[in-house]
Amino acid sequence: MTDAAKKHEATINDLVAALGKGRVRIKFKKKDESVSERVFTLNPALIAESGYKFKTAEEAKTTARQPNPALLNVFQIDENAKAWKSFLRVNLISFTVVDEPRSEVKEGKKNG
Repeated sequence: MTDAAKKHEATINDLVAALGKGRVRIKFKKKDESVSERVFTLNPALIAESGYKFKTAEEAKTTARQPNPALLNVFQIDENAKAWKSFLRVNLISFTVVDEPRSEVKEGKKNG
C-alpha cells in the first residue's frame, strides 16, 4: 500500500468514526463526475430520530446483500433527504463534523 493510500484509508477511518458520533458534511465526487455535498450520519439514534425504521433481524436475513468494500454506505440526514446513500471511498473529497448529539442526562443523579 502506498503512503497516499494509507493516508486516504486513515481519513476514511476518521470519517467513519465521526459519522458514528453525529452529523458530518461530506463532499464527494459522484459517478457522473459532478460534486455533491450533503450531511450524513451512521449514528443509530440520529437515524431512528429521522423516522427511519430499522429492519428486524428476520427481515435483514432475507434482504441482506454482500458488502462492497469500495463503497461507503451512509445515511443522508439533511433537508434534501433522509435515506441511505453510498459513494466510492476513493471519491471522498473532504468532510467536516457538523455536530455531535447532545449528551444524555442520567436520571436520578442530582448535583450538590
